[in-house]
Amino acid sequence: MRRYLLFAVLAAFIASATVSAATLPDEEDYDESIRLPVRRLHPERANADWAKKMQKDMDKKKKKNEEKQRKEEEKQQQKNGEKKIVATRQMPASTADKSLMQTLLSKDYSLKKFDIGYEEPKPITWKDDPVSTDVNALMAHVSSTARGGATLYAPKGVSLATNTNEVFFCFEKVGNTPRNLRLRVQYYADDPLNYNNIQFTIDGFKYDFHPASPSRGKDGSRMYWELSDDALTASHKDLAYALSHCHWARISLMGDDGMNHVKMLSKQQLEAFARTFELYRALGGTFN
Repeated sequence: MRRYLLFAVLAAFIASATVSAATLPDEEDYDESIRLPVRRLHPERANADWAKKMQKDMDKKKKKNEEKQRKEEEKQQQKNGEKKIVATRQMPASTADKSLMQTLLSKDYSLKKFDIGYEEPKPITWKDDPVSTDVNALMAHVSSTARGGATLYAPKGVSLATNTNEVFFCFEKVGNTPRNLRLRVQYYADDPLNYNNIQFTIDGFKYDFHPASPSRGKDGSRMYWELSDDALTASHKDLAYALSHCHWARISLMGDDGMNHVKMLSKQQLEAFARTFELYRALGGTFN
């Protein structure tokens, strides 16, 4: 009897537990109420967010398709040899825009109007600069020779003999007054030139000088000498200034048979031109 009652009580407990277990809700039933409480409480907001997400996805997909289509069209145009066309949105031009466009279209864009950014080289011309060099310092670079009641000043180291090739400035001094800055050119070689024109190329620009009456002679059986010694006047001021203020110079003795004697002037010769020119002006010399 006791066994029966115990068995009945045990069976009733098991049956009660089974019924209780069967009435418990499954875990999936808690999804909407626990995991998404906002959507549960505010379904209109959830619907709005979903709509925005869908619209964003659609826009992204549309843009991707348009970009793909554009690339395919460009590829096809290049393949067919057509010029790439870039679509631009045309905006109505204002009156100011039209005026500016007309100004730009009517502007002269030729090369001569452009500013090249630097000054073009120009021939050296006379400048009446004040003499600032000390006379005693200049005298150290010249030699003096008495000649017919006057004193001739010439650069040290040059020779006045006709059997040498020389080109230099010199001048005479009578009393305390210098007289006539002169250009002396000496030519000595085994073939005559008979030059009557001298052309200087100074820093790339040509300066012509016409000697008055060059002297000519023969030295021995095969050597020839030619000499010109001319006073420089106001018409030669540019040449005198250029020779004494240049970076480089070349002299060409123009022969009468088509042959010329051409020589680059050395640094020492250019320095001699500058010092003699400055000394002549420092002593009061002028160009008449």
